[in-house]
Amino acid sequence: MSKEPMQYDDLHFGAPQEGEEPVMPPQPAEPPAEAEEPEQPQTQRFVLNLPDEALSEFGDSQQPTYEQEPPAVLPENGGKKKKKRKKRKYVKEKISPVRMTLKIILALLILAFAVGIAAGGVWVVKDVMGFKDSDEIIEVSVEPNDTVTDVANKMEDAGVIESAFLFRAYIHYATEGITVNFGKYPLRASMSYSDLINVLEEYADQSNVARRITIKEGATVEEIAQIMQDNMICTKEDFIDEVNNGEFKASFVTALDDTKDLRPYRLEGYLFPDTNDYYIGSDAHDVVSKMLVNFDKRFTSEMRTKAKQMGYSIDEIMTMASIIQAEATPEEMANVAGVYWNRLKNTKTFPKMQSDPTTLYAENVLKPLGVSQEILDGYNTYASEGLPTGPINNPGLEAIEAVLNPTESNYYFFLSTKDGSRFYYAETYDEHKQNIKKAGLDESLG
Repeated sequence: MSKEPMQYDDLHFGAPQEGEEPVMPPQPAEPPAEAEEPEQPQTQRFVLNLPDEALSEFGDSQQPTYEQEPPAVLPENGGKKKKKRKKRKYVKEKISPVRMTLKIILALLILAFAVGIAAGGVWVVKDVMGFKDSDEIIEVSVEPNDTVTDVANKMEDAGVIESAFLFRAYIHYATEGITVNFGKYPLRASMSYSDLINVLEEYADQSNVARRITIKEGATVEEIAQIMQDNMICTKEDFIDEVNNGEFKASFVTALDDTKDLRPYRLEGYLFPDTNDYYIGSDAHDVVSKMLVNFDKRFTSEMRTKAKQMGYSIDEIMTMASIIQAEATPEEMANVAGVYWNRLKNTKTFPKMQSDPTTLYAENVLKPLGVSQEILDGYNTYASEGLPTGPINNPGLEAIEAVLNPTESNYYFFLSTKDGSRFYYAETYDEHKQNIKKAGLDESLG
């Protein structure tokens, strides 16, 4: 008996016969993968429509549901796996001791530079503002031809300022320039730069200001010239030039014309020592002229008459007076003058005056000028006979009076103790040697 093939309708299957296995309905085709990737993957459900009788065989009246994961979405690179980056390996650099030392030195230099800048700023402010404790007066001498640089250097050397360069920079950038006159300036380290400039400019133009100046007896031309310059009356150079070359009509000046070439300082002896007022910035000719006028007044007509009576010129009287000024105290001047006049009157026995001050003048004052030996010998009474060529200083009134009115005696020798407190006189050389012992002097001096 042939079996008819099993038929099915709409996927509803009948119950299987004995001995036969149930036939599963064909599975529906798998839906194609969607081209676009859903924003969120969803699970697809498949439902089998079976008759109730078939479902009863499975002991469940509810149709089973099968779940399937959606296909995986390929990445944009076509599904190729990304290569993992290898982690970089960092190796610590080993620093050599030399490099380490150099780094330390560099760091220290940078630190020192920073500290130096800070300290330098403090130092600059301290110097510019004069923040110093000392109020001691420091005298700075400015010469006639000194520049601002010279003045700044002198102030630095004297301790008034710390830096001449900084002071010059201050003048350049903080002022319109300064004018400094020659002379001596009382300054202090505690002065600010502004105060220092005010003091330096204070005497820049004071032609209407007079200074009272005292010239001491026995001062030389060089010493007087320096005094005038120090007091800003006139320059030393101009003063000496007038002494040697100035035109003056006084008769005692014109009388020197014959020997002026043998006198390094023509008017030595005639700049009468006294106290007078001089204007700051005076013409040197006026200063010298004022001193000569004073001499002409002090050397009275009575003195001139006395000199003629003694047989000496004014120049010889003044030359002798300069020696007495250097040799004796005011109390002993007349006695010493008597000794020298006695020698000059007895040239056969005492051809040379042998006055120590004349030798010192030749060596200490004239020789540095580079004069000839003839001139030096002319002033050295140990080398030449009689009076020296001219005065060796500018004597005062007491010395002139002593020369014109000497003590009459028979003395030809004299000496004094080292301090000049006591004088000894002698007629003979033997007595003179004994006086040397009495005065406690070296016997070789006789």
